[in-house]
Amino acid sequence: MRPILELASTGAIARRSATDAMIKQHRLTQEEIDHRIPSGGSTIANRTGWAMTFLTKAGLIAKVAPRTYQATEAGKKFLSEHAGPITDADLRKIPGYREAW
Repeated sequence: MRPILELASTGAIARRSATDAMIKQHRLTQEEIDHRIPSGGSTIANRTGWAMTFLTKAGLIAKVAPRTYQATEAGKKFLSEHAGPITDADLRKIPGYREAW
């Protein structure tokens, strides 16, 4: 989730642009890019979408236009205060996160 939040803190993102950025950042192979989940969708797009959902529920990113998200001030502050990976346990500590589900 950290790479998605970092990306959203630099400007507006969409699921597609975030997925493309994750492919580049993690230097995924064509085989990894082509991998599908059982429903037939792209695994990387699915994981990117879920990361964006978790970050939205935590209030760290917010919709700024249709299908477009950006880091909130809380998201930028979270990044500056938390080093390393962002886990679900980290998000559960944010007031309102559990209620958002």
